[in-house]
Order: sequence, then C-alpha cells, then structure tokens
Amino acid sequence: MYTDGQQVETYDFDINTIVRAGEASFSDVVEDDLVALWVKVTGSETYETTMGGEVTAPAVEANIIEVYGSSG
Repeated sequence: MYTDGQQVETYDFDINTIVRAGEASFSDVVEDDLVALWVKVTGSETYETTMGGEVTAPAVEANIIEVYGSSG
C-alpha cells in the first residue's frame, strides 16, 4: 500500500507500507480507494524489488478501515 503519515491536499504517496488485515476486512476496498487506517505497528519487512534491490517497509495490522474517496 502507498501511504502517507498525514492528510494532504494532493495524493502523492511514495511510502510503501505492508498492511495486513487485523480486526478489519479489506472486502470493501478496491484499487485507487483512499482510506484512513487505524493500525497496530508490527515491525518492518525487507523485500526484493523488481530491479533486484532491497527495500525495508513498515509493517502494520489494520484494525479499522474507512474508505473516504478515490484517486482514480
């Protein structure tokens, strides 16, 4: 998920975050939805990029998901 730590006027999210369902369900979320998440931070994960490098991203567990718009 592309994320930002605060509400912004333009939607230019460039921070990757690994988000897994906790108490919340992603069943109502579709591509390009803008969501507010209430999460529990579970750590970080390192993964390989398509270019062969490595990236470390924060990992969280979503407990509340609120869809409030779309960027598409």
